[in-house]
Amino acid sequence: MNQVIETSLDSLENKLLFHHCIDIKYAKPEKIINKPEYAEDYLQDPHSWLQHQVGFYPIFLAAGNTQEDIRMTGYQNQWQRIISSKYINDKRVCEYEKPGEFDNFVLFSYKNLEGVFLDYDRWVRVLNSSYNGYNISNYYTRIILKPSWPKSKWLRKARNNPHSVMFVTNKLELDKSDRIWVRNKSTKKILEKRGFDKNIVQVKRIKLDPW
Repeated sequence: MNQVIETSLDSLENKLLFHHCIDIKYAKPEKIINKPEYAEDYLQDPHSWLQHQVGFYPIFLAAGNTQEDIRMTGYQNQWQRIISSKYINDKRVCEYEKPGEFDNFVLFSYKNLEGVFLDYDRWVRVLNSSYNGYNISNYYTRIILKPSWPKSKWLRKARNNPHSVMFVTNKLELDKSDRIWVRNKSTKKILEKRGFDKNIVQVKRIKLDPW
């Protein structure tokens, strides 16, 4: 089992380092956990493999303090208007979201959490391992989880190479997050009525992925 790391701020004091995005309907001031039945079918085996390695069923977070890191959560996708596209007679034809049908995501950010870091780029290897029954070698498992790395080295990797480090934990207490981002003022009011601290709920939009 990979060692569970208790993170602290040290030289990154007051930085928000861990980010998790959920739909507004699940955003309540309570503790959440993940279960196998919540996962999409194609993710159940990779998540079970990771559970075996770290000792708990994972909740995934982006690690780092830049918007590029936050993009790993998918928070920006709620402003994506194009559902699908295809080319007809060499012209791109797009299908757009209808008014009132946009996603409404909430981003919870934390300074400190207990959990395990993993290499996002190497994690893709697990996602693509259905062909061999998710039989990941010990060597590649070490590359993904890097159990010898201290927290400081993981944070250095995230700082030097944004969008490259993920973090998993066994639970999240949403009412203990250090900052909450929402898409608009009406969503902010909804969260405040549900009991979230109005001082940490912020309306924030980030740019869509450039591609």
